Amino acid sequence: MQKIINDFAKDTVLHSASISIAVIDVEHNKFIGQFDPNRSLIPASSQKVLSTAALLDKAGSDFKYKTNFYLQGMKSVGDSSFIGKIIVEGVADPSFCSYAQEGAMGAQELMLILRDKLLQMGIRKIKGNVVVNSNYIKDIPENPEWLWYDLGNYYGAGCFGLNVYENVTWVSIKEERKSGLICDIVKVVPNILYPYFCSEVVSSVTKSDEDIFVLGSSQDNNYTLHGSIQCCGSDTLTLKAAIPNPPLTFQRILTMKLKELGIEFLPIEKSNAASTKYLLYTYESVPLRQLADRALSKSVNLYCESFVHTFGDKVNQSTDRKEALQSLERYWIDKGLDKSMVLEDGSGLSPKNLLSSAQLAKALVSISKNPAIPNFWELLPESTIEGSLAGILALNKSIKGKLRLKSGSMERVRSYSGYVMEKDKPKYAISLIINHYDCSGSEIKNKIAKFFSKIAEQ
Repeated sequence: MQKIINDFAKDTVLHSASISIAVIDVEHNKFIGQFDPNRSLIPASSQKVLSTAALLDKAGSDFKYKTNFYLQGMKSVGDSSFIGKIIVEGVADPSFCSYAQEGAMGAQELMLILRDKLLQMGIRKIKGNVVVNSNYIKDIPENPEWLWYDLGNYYGAGCFGLNVYENVTWVSIKEERKSGLICDIVKVVPNILYPYFCSEVVSSVTKSDEDIFVLGSSQDNNYTLHGSIQCCGSDTLTLKAAIPNPPLTFQRILTMKLKELGIEFLPIEKSNAASTKYLLYTYESVPLRQLADRALSKSVNLYCESFVHTFGDKVNQSTDRKEALQSLERYWIDKGLDKSMVLEDGSGLSPKNLLSSAQLAKALVSISKNPAIPNFWELLPESTIEGSLAGILALNKSIKGKLRLKSGSMERVRSYSGYVMEKDKPKYAISLIINHYDCSGSEIKNKIAKFFSKIAEQ
């Protein structure tokens, strides 16, 4: 084991890199291999293990986010009107109306339920409006420690008191037939967000290695697409971007869809009539364990940012981001991790996060022995069949099912943390973090895959 680690760390390709590796025997809680295990490095998305496991421990695997819909006002006497408003109380559910979370109720089904609830109460007309309360989280939605370059992109979407569609929108741009022209936006889904986006993407006769990216934040009026695409055809390119204002977006969609379903809205001045608050409907998420599965298997940043706020609510009765992150650090220090960790977010997107491989490996040992988080390894990608290393690892048939790893990556950063399995239970907890390598992405991926292939054979 140690020779495999030493040979990997001494590879000439990694001569300028910072490397931290730790392997711990889970049963005996003993290091069996290491290389600079206490070196603090940028962990990227491997950090998601910490925020996800901590919330599973504190809230329980069966915990569900509950978004309440209320009617506040009074029923009109003699007709089918309600004088007042629909209030939506957000609780930062990251999967609210998600298009991708298995088992999540979609927006159309929700609208039909709300329409039916109103009709059952004899209400066909609302003299008032829809109000979305997103005060559950009072922080700026995007973490101040994130890079400006990331914010407008789907993975840099902020966490709001009410999230919708995982705070992701799809923007389509059309190729131009000549070089040097701006490629226009032809479609935005949902369509009501079309006015928020503008394109500065330029057509080019040469193929560009530059990614198209989005700049903007919830504090801006517009998001701008930048980059270039090869002309000269009639194809469209669709990319994902962050929804600028999820609470407002949902408020507008809810109003529009209920109108389409036959519920009339008549804006009125503030009513002085007696007001009563009725619970209209409660939207429940799937259980937390299912959310955790998506958070880790698909590395969805929004989920882990929401988990941090919810963790803070559970331990501090406050969703304040800074307090929640401090409590998350204390939680892991109490589990035996060195106090040198720096957690600036829950997802690992901030380049200011600092963790060592020893801290991550120790956390994984602790998780594996925590009865409140049974079979946590099942939530980690099976690396021989999914993830960035699968194509190479799958070539070694003898290690099938033996690696469960959460990956992390950003510019010049690669990390993998998880378990080496034996007979469907964790044998080793392992963490590998590499910063500042100067080889290509494909080369570092190949070397890491070969390293884990050898480790899994032990």
